[in-house]
Amino acid sequence: MLSRVLARLSDDWQARYAHPLLVVETFVDPELFQGTVYRASGWTELGQTEGYVRHARDYYENHGKPKRLFVRELVPNARRSLQAEQLKPALAAVEAKVPVRSTLKAAALASLSALFQTVPDYRRRLGRYPLFALLSIAATAYLAGAPRGQKALAGFARRLSSAQRRALGVASTRGGSVPRPASPPSAGCSNTFRRNTSSRSCSPTKIRCAARPQPRRSWCSLARSPNPAAAKTWSPP
Repeated sequence: MLSRVLARLSDDWQARYAHPLLVVETFVDPELFQGTVYRASGWTELGQTEGYVRHARDYYENHGKPKRLFVRELVPNARRSLQAEQLKPALAAVEAKVPVRSTLKAAALASLSALFQTVPDYRRRLGRYPLFALLSIAATAYLAGAPRGQKALAGFARRLSSAQRRALGVASTRGGSVPRPASPPSAGCSNTFRRNTSSRSCSPTKIRCAARPQPRRSWCSLARSPNPAAAKTWSPP
């Protein structure tokens, strides 16, 4: 039965979602099963999970019961195809529809956020999003190649994980969680990004400067120089 299901799974997926499947995965509870059927069917065991269960959109809790992870290729050289720099046309369209997310770890984002904490916040009420946090989110979106625009930026912020938002400076609740912006983006959320990211403190030049390694800071000084000629005669390495 398992082999018959796998034989038609990719075709069924293609008919329903307009793209094929290359690899499938499954989890086995070692306290109840041994995964004998999967091993006999040519599945590869990759190891155990860390034992987390999803309780919210981006919140996980450790239940202390790791599962064994098995995978199997549905087509020859599937892993090589997925690792390629350019996906095959049948899969490229799927990847193009995936919203942009940041792959930076919390430590890197905290370092980026520290660069913006020197920017004075002109607002009387800071709320959950200090100005440096908004600038950090804008810079992170720029580095990830996210689409421009206030609504796109608000959507990008919603896709950040709780740890990423915390590292970028978003204030936590009394319970310690770091909530996402409203979904779908409310007018208030989009307007918050519009008001603050349209100011001089969040110009594309300053975002590029904050994101550049320290040795290139001289380029940032020239980019902000009141002498346009100086900036034009020098380019970053």
